[in-house]
Amino acid sequence: MAVKAVFSDGSLTLTFHGILRYILLGKVCPTLALMMWKRNWSRLRIKGILMLEAEEVAYM
Repeated sequence: MAVKAVFSDGSLTLTFHGILRYILLGKVCPTLALMMWKRNWSRLRIKGILMLEAEEVAYM
């Protein structure tokens, strides 16, 4: 379980506990995308977290 934020000047990986895996992929700007992963690929929405948009999203 980890959140991977990929930026144009580098990458940052954060570790979270739980049964969900979040992959954050975007550029260094206010617009980012947060993908939620369960057993199946879920929609772009997570409770308590603002949904942001990005130009590019990758499934890992």
